[in-house]
Amino acid sequence: MGSQVNVRANINQYIETVRYKPFQWGRHDCLSFANDCSKIVTGKPFASDWLGEYDDAVSALRWYKRLLNKYGFSDIIEATDARLKSSELRFPTIGSLVGKSDKAHTVTEVAFGVCIGTRVAFLSEEGLVFLPISQNDIFWSFK
Repeated sequence: MGSQVNVRANINQYIETVRYKPFQWGRHDCLSFANDCSKIVTGKPFASDWLGEYDDAVSALRWYKRLLNKYGFSDIIEATDARLKSSELRFPTIGSLVGKSDKAHTVTEVAFGVCIGTRVAFLSEEGLVFLPISQNDIFWSFK
C-alpha cells in the first residue's frame, strides 16, 4: 500500500491521534488498535471478525473463547499465525504487528502492539506506551 516511508509517516500520524486515548474494551483495545494499523499498512483490516460485542474483560474473554472454538485455534498466537506471516527477523519492520507475552492480560495473555522503529506502541489505561523490542516478542507482517 505504498513505500516504507509512507507506511512510517502514516503509522506515526495515527499514533499521534491515539497517543492519549486510553484502552477501552470493545472500542479501543489491543486488537482494534492492531486492526486499525493493518488498515494503514495494507488498506485492509486483518481481524475485523474478531472484534465483537464486549465491553469488559469478562465479556471479552467469553467472546475470545467462543472465537477460538469457532475457528479451531488453541490461542491467539495460533489464530494470528493463520492470518499473518510470522517473521523470524531479529527486529520487526515498521508497521509490523508485535505480540508480547503479558500474563496480566487476562484474556489472551498476549498484548498486541505495532512496531514504530526501535520501540513498539502498546495500549495502556492512560493511552499508548512505547516499549523496547524484546527477544521474546513475536512479529508478524501485515503485508
